[in-house]
Amino acid sequence: MPLIHHIHFYVPDAMASQAWFCRAIGMRMVRCVEREDRLTCLLKYRTTWFLLSSPTTTHSPIARYLQNHAPGVADIALEVDHLSHVLGRAAGLRQESSPDEPEALCQLDELLESSPRARWGWVPGWGSVNHTLVERSRMASRSPGRHRSVIDHVVLNVPVGELDAVVAYYVQLFGFERRQIFQIQTDRSGLSSQVLMDPSG
Repeated sequence: MPLIHHIHFYVPDAMASQAWFCRAIGMRMVRCVEREDRLTCLLKYRTTWFLLSSPTTTHSPIARYLQNHAPGVADIALEVDHLSHVLGRAAGLRQESSPDEPEALCQLDELLESSPRARWGWVPGWGSVNHTLVERSRMASRSPGRHRSVIDHVVLNVPVGELDAVVAYYVQLFGFERRQIFQIQTDRSGLSSQVLMDPSG
């Protein structure tokens, strides 16, 4: 049963962005960590973590991301029961790699220093979105009062013609189930949408 562990934004200025998130949304700034090519701020809203990273060199993967994308969500991190199972399924689906993977996971251990040391993994998502994986500890998985994420849903927009392939990818990777289908058409735009949900709800 995947749960959202944290959302990671890539932005031009992490300090300015964290100030806005705290002021406008009511998030709480926890700490910032600077490494050789990036500054990352850790924020918390209720039970959910948010990371904001900005590049400090032109060689940073974050700088390359921002050259091709507007500031936004680069990683939706998920808490999973069995890390090796998900990594095994991912290996047979899409053969992609990210130069940012080792650096990002190393920094997460620094940022979440108050948490028990976790087992991390990484799988490519679709398009420019990636997924850090955090293996849920046995103690946490047995706790009936474990906190749930405050995030209701996330949306992934894809080009025309890719929706079926994206749906099949996430169904196989995380075991999501297909739910509602929406067909929306206006005078100026239109879209097809497929809702996916974890079997547990």
